Amino acid sequence: MNRLYRPIFLLLMVCGLAACVSVEYTKDAVLERGNAIAQLRDELEQARGEEMELTAPIAMQAAVEKYALALETAKDTVEVDAGVAIAREGLADLERARAQAVQSRQVLRRAYMLRNRVLDAEATEHYPERFEDAEEALTDAARQLEQGDAESARAARDELIPIYNQLELDSLKKGLSAQAVAALQEARDVDADKYAPKSFELARQQLALMEQILEVDKAQLEKAQFHAAEARYLAARAVQITRLVKSFERRDFSREDMVLWYHQQLDVLGKKLNKDLAYDKTNRELIDELGYAVTRLQTGLKDRTRTLAEKQSTIDKLEQELVMTMVNDQREAYVRESRRARFTDLEESFSADEAVVVQNSDAVVIQAHGIYFPVDSADIEVQNYPLLSKLVGAIGLFDNAKIKVYGHTDATGSRARNLRLSKERAANVKLFLTTVGMLAPDRVAVNGFGELYPVASNENDRGRALNRRIDIHIMKP
Repeated sequence: MNRLYRPIFLLLMVCGLAACVSVEYTKDAVLERGNAIAQLRDELEQARGEEMELTAPIAMQAAVEKYALALETAKDTVEVDAGVAIAREGLADLERARAQAVQSRQVLRRAYMLRNRVLDAEATEHYPERFEDAEEALTDAARQLEQGDAESARAARDELIPIYNQLELDSLKKGLSAQAVAALQEARDVDADKYAPKSFELARQQLALMEQILEVDKAQLEKAQFHAAEARYLAARAVQITRLVKSFERRDFSREDMVLWYHQQLDVLGKKLNKDLAYDKTNRELIDELGYAVTRLQTGLKDRTRTLAEKQSTIDKLEQELVMTMVNDQREAYVRESRRARFTDLEESFSADEAVVVQNSDAVVIQAHGIYFPVDSADIEVQNYPLLSKLVGAIGLFDNAKIKVYGHTDATGSRARNLRLSKERAANVKLFLTTVGMLAPDRVAVNGFGELYPVASNENDRGRALNRRIDIHIMKP
């Protein structure tokens, strides 16, 4: 080889080997190679959709930071496995965030409910700074709870409740009154308060009445909306009256001119109704004639509409019978398949250590033996929240179904003690379903049977563990 080119060749070889040793991947390539990293990304998106940065800020922030670090670390081929390991830590942080979010929504439930009402009242648009201040306070309360300071979290919650209530009220007022206030200002700008003082004052009174209603009871939103609409209408009416009066003044109308102008308007209406009006009659007689003409038109229209409706009803009935005949079998097959698929989804959502799903003629039954209660206690431990959340999701598959919660124990201890425990535990599970799971209380019934209905032998540990369970009966319609 020519001596001149030998150093260049060696330099290229060294660079090539270095490239083989350290290659930096793009973000998409990293996600493709590291399944755990991609999973963390997807679950973070889901967690953001569930606003877990608000309910579990510490664990959520840890998961976000782990994702960024895992992505950066895994760009280098040598560090891909290290990046995946970091992502798995982030997934563990997210699992902790989910459990914490359940506890936060239970302890801070009232504050979260009011926050949703504030959002419905569009406080983010009307009072963005006040809303952000409340968001920070709510996040701090969740952070205190996450750090184990439940007392401070509850105190912060109690301080937030009046703040959210006032913010909701102010937002409702501003949202409802904005158009009415603008309409009144427009009326004032054209001097409607001078030219149409009665209509203008009525509009102002309607606006004040709306504000008084919201002050007394924010739940009377529909009534407040009615008065706000009345205020807008009366203000607009005052504007039109003002414009008409000013028009009369510009044209130097006498009182007779005003009456003749009024008769011209009646003529326009009479022609549309095919009615010639005679102005040698009183105004009441003229209005009555126009009213009779309108009534005749309405009666004829109603008769024709009724005839068409009867014919259409006959057509609809025949079409419905035809469709029902054709699709009845298909619908029944679809219902059967939907029920089977829903039951399969339900079975697969629980691990063997969590629950067993069975069904009978009356209900789908989830035998949740994975719910842990301390000895001689009905208190729900934090470690049960993930499984209880799964139960809430499972019940959500069955819209409006009645739910029965039954408590069961093993045969250890006295029957009276076991019966008491089973009923108390079932009642606490119902409390979780109705408060955290937001189920209507009248949908959920509870009872306890102690050791009466075992599903396994009480002679060994495995059997006793299966017998200590909460059964969720999702009743079939």
